[in-house]
Amino acid sequence: MNMLKNTVKKAGVFAAAAALIAGGGATMYILLSGETFAQTGVQVVQQPIKDVQPDTKAAVTEEKAEYTVIDQSAAYTADKLKEALVAKGAPTAQLESRAAELQSTYVPGDKDITAEQAAAYGAGLLKKVFDADLAGYTARAGFLKGAVPGTDTWSLTFDPAGSSGEAAAEASGAKSYSVYLNSVNGKIINASSSYDRNAVKNAELNDSAWKEKAKQAVTALLPQNVTITGVKITAADGVDKIGVPVLCELSDGSAYMAGLAGDNKEIVNLYYFQTGYDGSLDRTINKQKQM
Repeated sequence: MNMLKNTVKKAGVFAAAAALIAGGGATMYILLSGETFAQTGVQVVQQPIKDVQPDTKAAVTEEKAEYTVIDQSAAYTADKLKEALVAKGAPTAQLESRAAELQSTYVPGDKDITAEQAAAYGAGLLKKVFDADLAGYTARAGFLKGAVPGTDTWSLTFDPAGSSGEAAAEASGAKSYSVYLNSVNGKIINASSSYDRNAVKNAELNDSAWKEKAKQAVTALLPQNVTITGVKITAADGVDKIGVPVLCELSDGSAYMAGLAGDNKEIVNLYYFQTGYDGSLDRTINKQKQM
């Protein structure tokens, strides 16, 4: 948890300058906000890479042809960063060092997968678990360096294209999606979709179909030597926050939390807890209820 707090603190230091960069815009600021990362950055999904990523270069190209990828980290050039820092009143003597620090925070390195590869990982999971059709979508990818090695992430939003050609979640009633993943190995941290929160406030939680649908989705992600050992609904009074929350405990000691919503009980949120569920989502829900 201290690791996470350090990462969030570092993100906050640069958020103001980051928001000024041309091409980054409001979406980048939201992706890098401490609140968003704090709610999702503690999980690391353990799943076979082949389940969500095509093996061949040609397959990745095919994925890219389905949607447009915007690499927001490309906006963090040295010149643009210096311009933003000057606008914020940074001393001239510090421009080089501070621009370099910002680049190391928001620009991936040689060890990291590219924005296009990150989008392919995310798209693969969204199709498999969320039954997403991403034709015509725009994927915006933002990179964030973690406070310690191994915690760097790509944050992606997949939005449908509006009639004007710009992303708009309202276009034709299509859903938007968010995915967080490890920038080195592509493992998913958290994935979610937009949904009507009012549709789950009066959900019949005794309906066993909630648990069955969650079990089916989680089973599709598991390696052959891992099985589901327990399934239960948790935080029943907070279903409007993440959907009906179904906890799936696994034989290797880890756990998935799936949030479901709608008459068809679709997956709208998916989290993974490598060492078992720690109650963090319940605490987040309770905190939001107090606001």
